[in-house]
Amino acid sequence: MTTVREAVLAGEYGRGLEQYDRLTEPKAEDLRWAGVCAAQQGQVVQAQQQLEQAAQRGCPAARIDLASLHRAAGEFAQALTSLALVQEALPLLPLLDQALWYRERAIVGHELGEGMPTVLGFFEQAWVTASDAPLAMQASVAHAYGMHLTRFGEDHRVSAYLEFAAEHGHSVRRTYALATLAACAVYQGGGSQARALLDTVRKASAHDPMLEAVLAYHEGQLFRIEGADEQALSAFQRAVSLARTEMRPSTELHAQLGLLALATEREDEAMARTALVRARRLVRAPRDEAFLKWREGSWWASQGDRGGLGLLEEAVSFFQDRELRREALWSQLHLAEAQERFGQGEACAASLSEAADLVAAFETPPTLVAELRLTPRVTARLESLPPRAYERLHLLKEDVQNLRQVNLKTLGGAEVLINGQSIRLRLKRVVEVLAYLLKSGGASLAEVQRDLFPDVRPAQAKGYFHQIRLHIKERIPGLSVPFDEVRGTYAVRSEGARLTWDVQLLTAELARPQDSLLKILERYELDFLKDADSVWATEERERLRRWVTQVALETMDGWYRTGQFEKCVSLAERLLPLDPLDEALHEFLIQATLETRGRAAAYQSYLTSAETFRREVDEVPTRLKALGEDIRKCPLN
Repeated sequence: MTTVREAVLAGEYGRGLEQYDRLTEPKAEDLRWAGVCAAQQGQVVQAQQQLEQAAQRGCPAARIDLASLHRAAGEFAQALTSLALVQEALPLLPLLDQALWYRERAIVGHELGEGMPTVLGFFEQAWVTASDAPLAMQASVAHAYGMHLTRFGEDHRVSAYLEFAAEHGHSVRRTYALATLAACAVYQGGGSQARALLDTVRKASAHDPMLEAVLAYHEGQLFRIEGADEQALSAFQRAVSLARTEMRPSTELHAQLGLLALATEREDEAMARTALVRARRLVRAPRDEAFLKWREGSWWASQGDRGGLGLLEEAVSFFQDRELRREALWSQLHLAEAQERFGQGEACAASLSEAADLVAAFETPPTLVAELRLTPRVTARLESLPPRAYERLHLLKEDVQNLRQVNLKTLGGAEVLINGQSIRLRLKRVVEVLAYLLKSGGASLAEVQRDLFPDVRPAQAKGYFHQIRLHIKERIPGLSVPFDEVRGTYAVRSEGARLTWDVQLLTAELARPQDSLLKILERYELDFLKDADSVWATEERERLRRWVTQVALETMDGWYRTGQFEKCVSLAERLLPLDPLDEALHEFLIQATLETRGRAAAYQSYLTSAETFRREVDEVPTRLKALGEDIRKCPLN
């Protein structure tokens, strides 16, 4: 009969709980392994209770598993205390438990900010001790060791440990090891390899919500690197939801910071502040704090707040002191960006020199593409250097410099530009399909047929959609619309190209304080896909119009209260052709005209507005009519 311990080592946690339930007189050791099974099944309260009972009944090794439980909950100080209670008895424990202790001590130490020599020293001790333990235990140590080697930038040593874990671990361990290999590929910008590994893991672990949260986070990072912001947003939001459900604060924290990075790139204040508030409550340890300072400092610096400089300096210092070379490199770029923004040219040059040294020290440097998008001043400074300059060679590699720029134009017309040049598309609805998929973040075939081709026979609509997918791949290098077998959806993917969409750019710009609203709107036509007649495009066109009008009305209200009447006139005149029957726009135009040009001009403006309403709806609105009457009765200026 299989024991509860054997079920744990085989990764069969449900069977372990069933076996425990059959025991008439369970021992402390059985109680301990049942607690491990419960923890792996997400039954946190039951797991803690059983592990505490096992420790009190004479099984000190149960405190090692309690430490793991505390760590998963972000309670790192409690985890360290639990491990300390076992340390004196450590030489008397079986080798399996000794290896577990060293493994857990290394992980907790890393989370608490201990440096590379200390952390890897504990891992090495765990690996040596596990050599006489069961293969399942060796695989567990190898997985954790490999995962932390990559965190310290020792990627050239990672694959041997993770491949050992995948080969000799149980099925659950194998999927986690492959997920870590996928993360390594993501960090190095290996999109195809990373995606293949993520797909493999997802197919093998459809019923593991904890792993699903991690996969969603890594997908978000991959999409962010590829410049697919909408997919990245969706993936990070999914990671947040799953991590919250499974009570995994560390995963949720990093997903929130992913959202903050996206918000910084978009200059989306509401999104950034929301992510910041939520991330702050998830910080549990010094390492968490450093990650938060990095992303928060980058956000505030991008908004012109010099307080961001101090946060970035603290983050860089932490990552450098702990030899977290990847994060030290990325955060150093952000510090250089802030220094350049605030006129600290010499400090910026020194930071870039240090960053280039970090890249040169890597066997396989991490990708810089996503962070360089967040540091435009640094990118411009590097591009201004001679081609063979040390910093430019290491920080602005050819794949970054030559990243293809694909612009989707949907405001005023339908067009795709590659590096600023319009390309000819044989199928006229390509741009509409791309816009639909970007807006939705991905859609099933049935949704595409319903929203874009409701009047076309399903089989014909399916064929036309797949022709469009093929045409996109042929005509727009770097873009594709693959099918996600797990979700059953199609989504836009960009590899080797940076994709921008004018609607997203306009949305991001309008999310900022609107002193410059007139200048923003001068850069955009506001008629979304004006030649498209699908229900979806029509609804989006109207939604965009109403949203822009609402932003304008709120802005004009502030201008009017502060006496900026001429700006109100200009903005109302700009927007009335877009929304000619918006009563509030007409009222602002008439009242602001009265303030700037006098009664006669205001009354003429009223007559023009009244004629518009009579022509279109046969009636002048009551409020507008009353305003006209008031102006008519005003004394002459």
